[in-house]
Amino acid sequence: MRQEMKADATESRDVRKRKAEERTAANVRKKAKQAAVRDHAETILSTSLVTSLTELEIQLQARCSASSARCAFLRDQFHARVSGETPRLYPGLGTEFRSKHGKLKLTPSDGTTNKEAYLKALITAMITEDGDVIGNPNALPTFTENYIRVLPTLSAEYTNPIAFCMKEDFARQIADAAAPQDDPVYVELHGNYIGKILYDFETRSNAKLFRIVSIQFVRSFTAGRHSCWEATCEPVVRDPATGHFRVPLEIQVPGSNVTLTHALQGYCLAEYVDGLDSEPTMHPWVQSYIDHFLTVIKPKFSNIGMDLPSTTPTNSSSETHKDSPSLSRTPKRRTRPPDR
Repeated sequence: MRQEMKADATESRDVRKRKAEERTAANVRKKAKQAAVRDHAETILSTSLVTSLTELEIQLQARCSASSARCAFLRDQFHARVSGETPRLYPGLGTEFRSKHGKLKLTPSDGTTNKEAYLKALITAMITEDGDVIGNPNALPTFTENYIRVLPTLSAEYTNPIAFCMKEDFARQIADAAAPQDDPVYVELHGNYIGKILYDFETRSNAKLFRIVSIQFVRSFTAGRHSCWEATCEPVVRDPATGHFRVPLEIQVPGSNVTLTHALQGYCLAEYVDGLDSEPTMHPWVQSYIDHFLTVIKPKFSNIGMDLPSTTPTNSSSETHKDSPSLSRTPKRRTRPPDR
């Protein structure tokens, strides 16, 4: 009897320990996913936030091939505006965009309203209200660098100058510690690949020439796919008059320089096969495509100049493009040759 009770107690402890570890792991995954969502929203806010109705319409036309892509784009625009420590409240938006508790919602209240139409109306109203508050600093989110409480100065006239200097030095140290830094892997990949022309000699598609326009980190939360660094490429053709490469007009939104998203192509550059704490595994095929272009394709063009056209992506929504680890126009698919 005592042996059985002892075995039961040991088994109970093991079960409680295992359950506790499972809850901890689940909580870690949940927090990581929430952090990734917030990071994505902040990236959209700083790199590809739509600020006008004309720009919104162009971006939606660029995703004309799939309603799911348009809905995902609209959701990203929503989260970019309401995420963060001091999100916008949008008091001008009516009850049709709010839940019964007054919170802005992403889904229509009735089941008959088209979800895409609802999201478009919501973002349109938010952009309109954004334009109404320009010039009113009290209506916009405010940010501060005072992450650590500093005692106020009651009288500057009777304060020791040494104390002023120490406070200024302390503020500089805090600002330096809080300054964002680029991922070293991203910096390396950006320097090696951004703006390069590649020739995909292994694809069956007619489009084989591409230009790398952005590099982003793609986080995976499933066991079947590794987190990776991905290069987004736009198809290009050679202009016989100049010898430069440009995006064909038929795959751009009319009247703009925005490329249709279904024409973009993604290539995996590096994967975290052993987890994010380990070094990424670099893949060779993109470099082989670049080498093939330089050694086989480029010499065939007699009048091609040494200077290729500007590497500013032609499918950005502004004159200056900022590529980022979570770009909204990244294609959902990834193309790569089979493992050899």
